[in-house]
Amino acid sequence: MEPLNIYCLGDSLTSGYYPYFLKGMLDRDNIPSRIYNMGIPGYNTSLYLRFLKKAVDAWLDHKNRISLLMLGTNDIRIGFKYRLCRNYRRNMETIINLLKARDFRIIISLIPPVTGRVFPQYTMHSIKRIGSCINPVIKMLAEKYGFPLADNYKGMSGQVFLDRVHPGIRGYEKMAENWYMVLRKEIKGEPSWHEN
Repeated sequence: MEPLNIYCLGDSLTSGYYPYFLKGMLDRDNIPSRIYNMGIPGYNTSLYLRFLKKAVDAWLDHKNRISLLMLGTNDIRIGFKYRLCRNYRRNMETIINLLKARDFRIIISLIPPVTGRVFPQYTMHSIKRIGSCINPVIKMLAEKYGFPLADNYKGMSGQVFLDRVHPGIRGYEKMAENWYMVLRKEIKGEPSWHEN
């Protein structure tokens, strides 16, 4: 079986520990895989798109490419001036189409909650945009393109967030479980990969 080449795309929530735990779950179930942690702390969708345009073609030597896409937490930060919802959607669709054009299979995820105000980056107003903008856009994109959707929002309930943004070790393990629940079904063809 050709190994799965899994690219974990995101910000600091990705660059943390969940790819490590995900690899352990795949190994436990004897699923050949390589994990590439492409999380970049502090990046919003605009910065990540710029990175991806420069980096993605270097990944095409690997077959059986899957991307796990979770971005949006930094798009609500005060420092990024409350980016408009339509800008977030445009950036996400550009990222998606860039990956689709290069035959990546895509799983997309809701972003986790920010569990309280973090001065000065996150106000209560910006935190509310997770529910009013970011996650609704992600759900819409999953439906529009027929992508499998992982739930790292409700799926992270009850977890301890060390700084109200980043989970502890157990939280990252739970995040990996949320991803793997969807990834495993797709690997088994339940349902089969979408080619939209």
